[in-house]
Amino acid sequence: MAIMEDYIFPSRESTALNYTLVTKLPFIDDILSPTSWVRTFNPCEINNTEYVWHRDRKDREVIILDGIGWKFQLDNELPFNINIGEKIFVPKMVYHRIIPGSTILRIRIHELD
Repeated sequence: MAIMEDYIFPSRESTALNYTLVTKLPFIDDILSPTSWVRTFNPCEINNTEYVWHRDRKDREVIILDGIGWKFQLDNELPFNINIGEKIFVPKMVYHRIIPGSTILRIRIHELD
C-alpha cells in the first residue's frame, strides 16, 4: 500500500514568509503499521530539486535498508554518508533532507511520539 502525505515547506521565492503545500512527493511508502513504514526513493525517476529541506511533526527513527551513495543532513550540520543497517534519529520539527545517491534508497521509518 502506498500513501502520499502533504508537507508544508517554506518558500524562498519572496522575503515574506510564504508556504507551499506539496502533494507530489519523491517517494513511495509501504505501510507496516500506523507508526511504521518502508519508504523508497528512486534517483533515476526523480529530479534532484525534489529532495527539499523539510520538517516532520513527530520524532522518527530511520533505519537504512538499501542504497549506495546517499547522504543525510540535519539543519546547521554537514551532510554525512548513510550506510545499510545504520539508525538515524530525526527530531521532530528540525529541518533535514536527503541527498541522492546512485541506487534506490529504502528506509524503514518508525514514529516515536
